[in-house]
Amino acid sequence: MSGYASYEIDEIRERQVGKEKQPFSHQLDAFSALTNTLSIPIRGYKGTMLVLPTGGGKTFTAVNWICRNILSKGIKVLWLAQSSYLLDQAAQTFRNEIHSITGRDTINLRIVSSSNHHSNAGSILVSDDIIICTTQTAIRAYSTEAEDSKGNVRHTPFRQYLDYFSDSEFFVVIDEAHHTPAYGCRNLLISMRENIKNLYVLGLTATPFHTDKRINGWLWSIYNQGICYEADTNVLQMNSILSVPKYIEKQTGIKFEVDDKLYKRLTSKHKDLPEVIIEKLAKDSSRNNYIVSDYVNNKEDYGKTLIFADRWFQCEYIVEKLKSQGIRANAVYSKIENSDTLFADSSGRRSNKENEAIMEDFRQGKYDVIVNVKMLTEGVDVPDVKTVMITRQTTSPILFTQMVGRALRGKKAGGGENKAYANIVLFMDSWKRLLPFVTMGKGGLGGVKPAIQVRNPFDTVSIHLVKIASHDIEYESYANAAYLTFIPVGWYATEYTVAIEENGSEEFVSCTESIGVYNFNHYKFEELIEYLLKEDLAEWADESLEDDALLSIASNYVTKFFDVEQDNLDGNLYKNVIKLIRHIAQNGNKPEFLNFNQRNVYDLDRIAAELIDTPPRECHTYLKNLFNNEGLLWKVLYRDYTYFKKAFDHAINRLLNDGEMELVSPLPEPIPLDPGHTLTDEVRQQVYKRDNYQCLCCGKERRRGVSLEIDHILPIAMGGKNAPSNLQTLCKQCNGLKGVNEIDYRSIISPLSKPKEMILFAAPESDYVENAIARIVNHIYHCRAFCSLNYSERRNGKYYDNWGINLYSGNNPQWIEQHSSKLLEYINQELGWTNVRKIIIND
Repeated sequence: MSGYASYEIDEIRERQVGKEKQPFSHQLDAFSALTNTLSIPIRGYKGTMLVLPTGGGKTFTAVNWICRNILSKGIKVLWLAQSSYLLDQAAQTFRNEIHSITGRDTINLRIVSSSNHHSNAGSILVSDDIIICTTQTAIRAYSTEAEDSKGNVRHTPFRQYLDYFSDSEFFVVIDEAHHTPAYGCRNLLISMRENIKNLYVLGLTATPFHTDKRINGWLWSIYNQGICYEADTNVLQMNSILSVPKYIEKQTGIKFEVDDKLYKRLTSKHKDLPEVIIEKLAKDSSRNNYIVSDYVNNKEDYGKTLIFADRWFQCEYIVEKLKSQGIRANAVYSKIENSDTLFADSSGRRSNKENEAIMEDFRQGKYDVIVNVKMLTEGVDVPDVKTVMITRQTTSPILFTQMVGRALRGKKAGGGENKAYANIVLFMDSWKRLLPFVTMGKGGLGGVKPAIQVRNPFDTVSIHLVKIASHDIEYESYANAAYLTFIPVGWYATEYTVAIEENGSEEFVSCTESIGVYNFNHYKFEELIEYLLKEDLAEWADESLEDDALLSIASNYVTKFFDVEQDNLDGNLYKNVIKLIRHIAQNGNKPEFLNFNQRNVYDLDRIAAELIDTPPRECHTYLKNLFNNEGLLWKVLYRDYTYFKKAFDHAINRLLNDGEMELVSPLPEPIPLDPGHTLTDEVRQQVYKRDNYQCLCCGKERRRGVSLEIDHILPIAMGGKNAPSNLQTLCKQCNGLKGVNEIDYRSIISPLSKPKEMILFAAPESDYVENAIARIVNHIYHCRAFCSLNYSERRNGKYYDNWGINLYSGNNPQWIEQHSSKLLEYINQELGWTNVRKIIIND
């Protein structure tokens, strides 16, 4: 794609007659809101946000309005995008809408990035009417200066371009506007605001907030007019403009070792998988066969499908396999994508004309499946695509969003009468270490906001604990240390932005990293943070800096504030200090500290003391149940029961060797199982039917992805029977959390004299919000005290801001009221219902 073009408006208008895109009602409302908020001519400064979900037409809405109201008045437009993936999409939309510009003969459009398919920042001319540029290229070009041959300061053509219009009117668009508070982007806009007298800034986003609430204020400083228009995802789905996405994860069974180099690339350098691994995935015939078989086995449900692959030969392989199964398939790609496999006969290359012809046949229904290599512009937009298959995991939220968005058009947006939902099929490989791949947040794709999977803060803790358990090493530098020495007291939640540039692609990524701190070094981190807050760290705020560039300064701080032998317990001390530097340099504030309030639950020394006189078989059973309890974190800490058991044996040996055995009440003696009572299928079905085929704890009904189990109210090991009166229906999650406890969820009044501790259980993907809340409430009351939840998904709903938790009569509402603030925070942050402001408990 060319980086520069000049368009004759009359010629384009003639070609577009009868092809004009008709806006939907929500887009017409957005046009009116934009006109009312950003009055023309531009006078002074105004910033506003347009909020539409992915698939709701943000780009078209903004471009169409800009063509009619900004470019038609001769005002220059700078369009900034967070990723080079988004540039071509914006450029194509401008080309499609240039016909709506009036009062002009020509329009000059330039695309600017580090890609060799685009112009570079040094080629910008004052005559350019539209500049579409990656944010990081703009930041770099704006701040770079040099001396000319006479020693005078010389600015880049980009800076000269902006300075030229400092006394004129100027218009800026920020795509993915929730990233605006990032250090480089906000400083660029602040400087432009100071230097350009008449400036409007329009932010486009599906999520009008920054993940770090403490720097969220920057949004409203830049977008000082607030949100001019926001479309409700649920309304667009109900009106069949958007499809409801259905996420389907497919495990390929392919396992990959993760060496330190790869781990550093993805977690420290924040880059995507290296080309050598992508090449390996693309060439794996068994993996590609699995992708083919998945489509063939589900072709009736999948329907019209777009498969995103990584290599041209992967496209061709999948296409040939699909054809052999009677599937009408073809492939589109433009060139050999970073492939090691080159062919002299020009295979691996397709012309634009060939691709356009194939895509037109796809639109006309001549193909069932198109396989492509990241061709994400409007040119491959086919509204009635029902299924998108993403053949590998990625660390790029924007790339992921672009791929998913191809299937989200609803019936009224050309999706077809049979498109009730959109399938998003994700092929997942197994990685030996937790990697920061994009995953979907709670609530699915509401506004299509995929989240970078934040590295679990227990990951580094787990590595160290497993090392101790598997190698039988003692706690080096900590003679006779208690087990809790190695469990963090909490984490600092750091957030910063990094700029990534690789293979001609640019992207800004927001990174959220948890820094684990221990009881013996928490105060040292506090001292370091207080010191850093007083330092001038501006030079370290640059998003393009890699962690290695900060290593020397981090080393100085480590020497000043820490004892390396003691404090580098998990091997991440230097990395953690770098994260703190980046966070404070970019945000200017202290990262939030999150207490690990349940730390004492994971005191293996205490558990060892409790079980030291327990018979081995019974001890093994108890530990197995403890390890498999989904409400606890033992699986996260040790990954495998073998390591957990070895760690427990270490704790027992320490107690025996030290001669210090604080005996706690042992487990009760097991009661022999009555062999005359077996749990038959007839009894199972009787219980399922009695309980209406739903979990008595959380209320989840049996459906695809939800399995129900028969649970013993009083476990067999404690004397329980297989009689229906001792059986209840629970889902897998609730049954695992109940464990060996005796809890009768058929009872709706708590048998307790005081409440149990509230635990904010992680909600599985199969949970609706009422399931997650019911599980938490019922744990506190030790019965099915939760009756119902009053809530609304609509802004005009009675229970949109204030939710009501209804308890069965006879349960003390104060037991849950005392936790209402923490429960509200959980609903806002973990479940993603940020609109809720208050929770009311009703008896």
